[in-house]
Amino acid sequence: MGIDFSFAGYQAGGHVLPFVPAMIFVRPSGGDDTALLQSAVDHVASLPVGANGFRGAVLLRPGRFHVTGQICLLASGVVLRGSGSGVNGTVIVAEGLGRRTLIQVGGDAAPTLGALLQITDDTVEAGSRKVHLA
Repeated sequence: MGIDFSFAGYQAGGHVLPFVPAMIFVRPSGGDDTALLQSAVDHVASLPVGANGFRGAVLLRPGRFHVTGQICLLASGVVLRGSGSGVNGTVIVAEGLGRRTLIQVGGDAAPTLGALLQITDDTVEAGSRKVHLA
């Protein structure tokens, strides 16, 4: 049994997941699916960014996807989405013995920083979730 990340990110913070339409649907091939998945991700990455900030989703149909390499999501606005968990859901299996990042998100470029903002609060208590900015 693998680790269930289905509640990581948006849902862990109590946010509703945005609806991102699937632009391509992928079924497991029964063999090494690395190139198949990367091709689908690259296709969606080539699409223009929509008004909602997304290019679209790659929808993985139910089944086991076997990956001997690495899947790279380098463009923003691309969603990799499965079809549920459990016996009838989507599973991505990292094949082989080598250790690696199975799904790399983001490129090698350093993030760019915006303008500095001043915190106007005199104190911010430990565990606070909000600060006031100038």
